[in-house]
Amino acid sequence: MKIIKSIKGMKDILPKKSFIWQYIENKIKIILYKYSYLEIRTPIIEKTKLFNISLGKTTDLINKEMYTFKDKKNNSLTLRPENTTSIIRCILENNIFFKNKKQKFWYFGPMFRYENTQNGRYRQFYQFGVETFNMSGPDIDSEIILITNRIFNILGIKKYITLEINTLGNKKSRIIYANILFKYLKKYKNYLNKNIFYKLYKNPLRLLDNKKNNIKYIFNNTPKIISCIDIDSIKHFEYLKNILNFTNINYKINTNLVRGLDYYSRTVFEWTTIFLGSQNTICAGGRYDYLIKYLIGKNIPAIGFAIGIERIILLLEKIKKLPINIKFKINILFIIISNEKYLKINSIKIAEKIRNELPNLILKINFCNKSLKKQLSEANNKGIYIILIYGINEQKKNKITIKYLYKRKKQNLLKLKNLIKELKLIFYHESNYFNYW
Repeated sequence: MKIIKSIKGMKDILPKKSFIWQYIENKIKIILYKYSYLEIRTPIIEKTKLFNISLGKTTDLINKEMYTFKDKKNNSLTLRPENTTSIIRCILENNIFFKNKKQKFWYFGPMFRYENTQNGRYRQFYQFGVETFNMSGPDIDSEIILITNRIFNILGIKKYITLEINTLGNKKSRIIYANILFKYLKKYKNYLNKNIFYKLYKNPLRLLDNKKNNIKYIFNNTPKIISCIDIDSIKHFEYLKNILNFTNINYKINTNLVRGLDYYSRTVFEWTTIFLGSQNTICAGGRYDYLIKYLIGKNIPAIGFAIGIERIILLLEKIKKLPINIKFKINILFIIISNEKYLKINSIKIAEKIRNELPNLILKINFCNKSLKKQLSEANNKGIYIILIYGINEQKKNKITIKYLYKRKKQNLLKLKNLIKELKLIFYHESNYFNYW
């Protein structure tokens, strides 16, 4: 029978790799909570209309990359290609804005885009993201950049990535610049392919991040957006740069750094690396003060970012800093050395009582499938500290054997009540031996 394989661009995360994912996820979550950001979760499926309104019908994301389908009632639904729009829908639907109250959220989960798959680009990919609302100053812009800086520092990749920043000004600034850019690029229309030419007429700003080597020279000499920026946005950007300078955040200004979507304004930024080829963006963020107006007709200041987890892992692999020694740590191994039915039932009952009394410990039961000698040898190799043994002899005496593998101490035969006291003493007080408490 032919094995059914996973869908192209959607990868399994096997147990050994999932430890690395959990390690990275937990590091990021701790930082976000320390900055007082709260988690928000949204469905992975939304009404297609939501993305059509927010992302615009002229983008590649809408035209080519969304997973869209009809349900049994002929409603058009879409697997979320990004999560900012879903979060805005969520806070509007649940009335979370609370009369202009400041809001700070984080999220983690899969996104879906029908893209050409390559290393670092998948059709199901995972993002950690932050979204903030009702804060318009450069101070919050700097905070989310500082958060990303701290995340990358904790993960050990800070010196392998570069922060690039730019300002897009207000809506009027973008319109003025788009017209200037259009006139400049139109002169080179004979050098542009059909797809690029299409973008030129729909949204010329989206061409600035073009990576095709044969026409890079055209875009390297484009007029710069800074000449079109309004005074208030210039002041906003200067204030942001001052904060970054005073907090020792290194950055470079990339005047070609833009967002193709019309709702972006003022601050935009990316963390990039030279180690991942064309998929060089690890994190992207920016201010989107005009997005919510598309949905409710009211301007609400907002800024956020998204980090690609697969690219973080690829970078860690590339620079040989992937935490491959992370292992599933078993504190107690419970060995049952008899196949007798009631002995097994009783041993499971004992194990559950121990788990109830010591809920933070990981206790694994080995049902009688190997010799005791072999199981003890494996326990030593896996760094297990305590072994409990339960067999016919223990059942008759209504006791459990405890064997110490972390120090020279004779094994003992204890009643369950005394055993639990002994385990609490070991795992809660002998900190010299156990550094994970």
